[in-house]
Amino acid sequence: MNHKTSLAVALFVSVIVAGCAPRSTSRPAGSPSQPDQRPTVGVVVREFEFEPRPLKVKAGLVRFLLINRGSVEHDFAIPSLARHGAHEKHLIKPGKTTIVDLELKPGTYEAICTIPGHKEAGMVVTVEVSS
Repeated sequence: MNHKTSLAVALFVSVIVAGCAPRSTSRPAGSPSQPDQRPTVGVVVREFEFEPRPLKVKAGLVRFLLINRGSVEHDFAIPSLARHGAHEKHLIKPGKTTIVDLELKPGTYEAICTIPGHKEAGMVVTVEVSS
């Protein structure tokens, strides 16, 4: 390889490597492309329990990442939250994951699986919301 060819190859490689370098994800507050900052709580769902116990979160908009590691369909509902009544959209098939976003005020809530017989079999967890 002559000197001009090796210089061209070196320049090409440096441009490719520079394009692959990690970039900062910090953006000004209020930016429309700002990463999602809401707290996320991972919840494992299986026959017939939720983990961890209890679920501890801060008040405000909370994202629950629900992972069904069981062999049957489950859901996640907080009956005391009137607007959270449409549990059908929260059904989680075995091996699947879903997200439920809820606005929570300080207090203690009971979350359950509303599929008939599941609550009675132990699918109940306390959600402790601190300020």
